[in-house]
This record gives sequence, structure tokens and C-alpha cells, in this order.
Amino acid sequence: MQIFRVEHVKTGLGPYRGHKRMGFCHNDPTQHPNVYGDKGFKNLDEDDMGRNMAFGFTSLLSLRRWFNENDRVGLHKNGFHVVTFEVQKVYVSTSQAVFSYESAKRLSTMPVLKGAYHTPLITPTVC
Repeated sequence: MQIFRVEHVKTGLGPYRGHKRMGFCHNDPTQHPNVYGDKGFKNLDEDDMGRNMAFGFTSLLSLRRWFNENDRVGLHKNGFHVVTFEVQKVYVSTSQAVFSYESAKRLSTMPVLKGAYHTPLITPTVC
């Protein structure tokens, strides 16, 4: 299954981790639930996922719903991009997906924005 993940170009960390957290937090359990508050993950087996769980989306539309246009502008300005992964181990909820980062295969990358302030995501660059 393909997963789209927002991560920092240099560190590979998402916008909820590391020094470039962007101020994002899981403070809205209906719009941005954390892994423990997301009812879609009630059967999540953390041991099965390994130590390096990562989060992403099953579609670019889901990514856009999670990160609005203002969010994406901020992400772009702070060095984040979208990475497409092929994953084997994945749990999917209605809004996000959690997968094993250590076993995921990186397929492509793309800018979060096409140009500095435009909404569309653009065609991926193959790694």
C-alpha cells in the first residue's frame, strides 16, 4: 500500500517531532487525534509495528484535509516535503495511517506546495 508522509527534508522527522515541530499538536481529538485517541487504531499492535512507527495518509486528499493550506505553506517554508512510501505493515483509520518506518520502502518525494503559496501538490520525483 502507498502512504504519503510529510517529513523534514534533512531529518526525516514529521512536523509533530523534533526541533521543527511547527507547533503542531494533537489537541483536537476529532480533527487531529493522536494514535491513542483515534478510534480507528483501537487494534493497533505497537509491538507488531516495531520501534519506529510513523504517520502518514493513504491519499493526498487525506493529507490536505489534515494539513490545511496555511499549514502547508508553513511546512514548505520550514523544509518539509511529502514522501511516498510503499508499506507492508500499516493500520488505517478514517483520517490517518500508522506504519512501520523501518520496513517502509521510499518511492518518491514531492514539494508540499507547487510554488510558495499555491495549493496543489505536484507530480512526485522518483527516488
